[in-house]
Amino acid sequence: MKIKMDKKSVIQSLYRFLLIFNILFIVGLCAYYGYRTVYYYDLEHNPKQQIKSLSETITGEEHIVYAGDGLYPDGDGYRFIGQNVQNYVYYSGMLWRVIRVNEDSSITMITDENVSSLVWGYDTNQFEDSYINEWLNPKEGVEHSGYFYQHLSNPDNFLVTQTTCVDVLDKAKESCEKTYTKGKIGLLSTSDYLKAGGTNSYLNNHTYFWTSNGSDDGKVWYVFDKGGFNNLSSSGDNYYSYGVRPVITINGKTALKSGTGTVDDPYMIETLNYKNLKSSTSGQYVTYANSLWRIVDVEADKVKVVLEDTLKSEEGVIKKVFSPTTNTYDPTSWNNIGYYLNENYASTLDTATYQAEGPWYTGAYNTDTKFDYKQIYSTSTNSYIGLLHMGELFLHDISSFTTLTPSNTYEQTVITVNEEGMIYSDLSTNELSIRPAIYLKSNLSITGGNGMKNSPFVLGGPTQ
Repeated sequence: MKIKMDKKSVIQSLYRFLLIFNILFIVGLCAYYGYRTVYYYDLEHNPKQQIKSLSETITGEEHIVYAGDGLYPDGDGYRFIGQNVQNYVYYSGMLWRVIRVNEDSSITMITDENVSSLVWGYDTNQFEDSYINEWLNPKEGVEHSGYFYQHLSNPDNFLVTQTTCVDVLDKAKESCEKTYTKGKIGLLSTSDYLKAGGTNSYLNNHTYFWTSNGSDDGKVWYVFDKGGFNNLSSSGDNYYSYGVRPVITINGKTALKSGTGTVDDPYMIETLNYKNLKSSTSGQYVTYANSLWRIVDVEADKVKVVLEDTLKSEEGVIKKVFSPTTNTYDPTSWNNIGYYLNENYASTLDTATYQAEGPWYTGAYNTDTKFDYKQIYSTSTNSYIGLLHMGELFLHDISSFTTLTPSNTYEQTVITVNEEGMIYSDLSTNELSIRPAIYLKSNLSITGGNGMKNSPFVLGGPTQ
């Protein structure tokens, strides 16, 4: 059957269609232009923050100077010169100072303080053959090499190959002819030290620390506490230990998270957001037992921390004889400093909830071992509480305390840090100040703080 529509019905249908179409068109226009209005208003009044790289920020036109202290153009890069420069970077739990921004925008920087202390090497003044290089950089097939590299936060993401000046010099100079590029961590050269202003620069931290340059008499140049150079690295059978200030170069695309480069507001290149100790990094700080501790080592099941002070009582500094009979750390011997720490001092701590047992390495550091720091790991003892050993991080945070590393077995001496922050041997029968180290459980929750010294981690209980 055919349905016949009259002319009036067709016109009414067409009118309804046009009406609906116009309404939808007008709604669409309103939505489109309304969105554009909101979008451009928001863009104008709330511009999205552009993520700038650290190198872009440092080399901004407002930071370049041509007189006085500050950042100077240097060839195709930039270099900080003078004392009062705002070049602090916080990375991997440590403060660093930017030395220069290179042509490719990569950034070379040095730790603000000495991170440890070691003898340079045995019968060598070449950086590439030194114990320092082994301690800084992993070496295939060499156990305990790359100690510092392995304690950095995500080094593969941040670090690029480091160019280290390894000239052997008759005297310190600003030029460099020979470089070493097989590792990602090096030392400061005499050239970079002098170009920054030498004694009158931010690089003079008034301590003793190694440079990367040997001297032409078979020894090694270092900076001493007054800011000058010396090369008394050894004398006969005596080998001297000076501070280690690693130098790294980070990727030029590294993003700046926050900060203005001052010591109180350093440039930040990592997000400080942690849930438990296992996610922390060496160099960060934690409060425990009403005291401030610094993280030395992070493992899967435990975290080593060291007290940022020596033990004290109401009467003053606590001093104890290391042992009247031995220079070996022994928590089981009643007249040993190890027994005092794990019995008397341990009674003041909540070891059951917070602490873990771990190894304390007791190998000697002397001419018999050729001052090879790796020999320290040859013997060990297990306990909750111990002391730092030679070559560990943050030996120089404070002064005047004993380590647990034996030095001369015949004379029964142990390695200590003196009031000037220098490494020396003291008799195990002398009363010595104590800077304890402990192992904390790595699954302890972090309930507050960001790990910096002015905001240390606050610990909660263990998590699953």
